[in-house]
Amino acid sequence: MLNHIGRNMATSMKNSFFCILFILSSCINSNKENIDTIEKKVPLIVDMNQLLVFFEKNSKCSFYFEKYEYKNHHDYFIVKIVGDRSDAIGKFRVITKNPTLNEIISTKGMGYRGAKLLNLKYESIEGELLCLNIEKVID
Repeated sequence: MLNHIGRNMATSMKNSFFCILFILSSCINSNKENIDTIEKKVPLIVDMNQLLVFFEKNSKCSFYFEKYEYKNHHDYFIVKIVGDRSDAIGKFRVITKNPTLNEIISTKGMGYRGAKLLNLKYESIEGELLCLNIEKVID
């Protein structure tokens, strides 16, 4: 009888192990699809002309924080732009400082991914998109 219980327990543990592996592999694959969607399927907007073309195709747009980058002594916000017809990723160099922008920079964007950026103010100098201000961040 103990031998029978031991075999059932071993079989049950083996089945549980394979279920856990299956679940973990599903999570890894779905995460990779999300990364591919951001990097390959959604256009990257890096200058004002591209942004204006995007706005012509989309009458309503919202901005969501994706990540922070620091390159060549400059702070950048990578922002998902969600339109009513399509989405894009925008790269904005931060040139002014205020409490909202400073908080995101000081944390290197940690904890802000997916947060909605209200009234993102921007301009362009020599084609580069510049983030001037964000009125409010909504988590």
